[in-house]
Amino acid sequence: MQTNTAIDRTMRGHARACQARSPWSFVWAPAVFALALAQAAAADDWSGNLRGGGEVHVDPWTNRPTVTVDGKETQLWDGVHKLDDGRELTVESGRVVPNEEILESRRPSPPPEPAPEKVGGEPIIGRSPCENLVRQACGADGACTESQACRPAHQLLDMEREEQRSAGTPGRTTYTSEKCLEAQRDDFFARCPDTGGTP
Repeated sequence: MQTNTAIDRTMRGHARACQARSPWSFVWAPAVFALALAQAAAADDWSGNLRGGGEVHVDPWTNRPTVTVDGKETQLWDGVHKLDDGRELTVESGRVVPNEEILESRRPSPPPEPAPEKVGGEPIIGRSPCENLVRQACGADGACTESQACRPAHQLLDMEREEQRSAGTPGRTTYTSEKCLEAQRDDFFARCPDTGGTP
């Protein structure tokens, strides 16, 4: 019953987002529902090795991919990634598009209710951690929107806002907020030179 409630909540959120973007939302609804069912049935995370190095882990509840290189874990960004055995892993909007192997690795029986992600964390005063990351990577006035780090920063901001909406905790930190705090110290998200040093 709790799993069905989670699926319903996911469906309503994705349906609203699809309607806002396109009148073709009814076409995407079955795909979103299938994805929600696949997530609800998941029990074990999936992992594989990237051809260029690093081990990928896919969270069974969120389909968020992370890659670990030399003990350091970071987000795996959008795109098609080659695995060391020649297979491909596709990431769209910060989440893995489950392939046949990932779906087979997940048990079909209903899993125990997972511990929820950190939601309703600390109150946010001023800009959120992910808003600060976008400002850092893209520039205060968008001066660095073409930089390699700007799009991933926006993806993290979208994920942070989605978590706040789904948890009903606007103005509070989330799981992704913590990832944005980590990302602010990552060289990949170097400060845009035109931010003028404003925090």
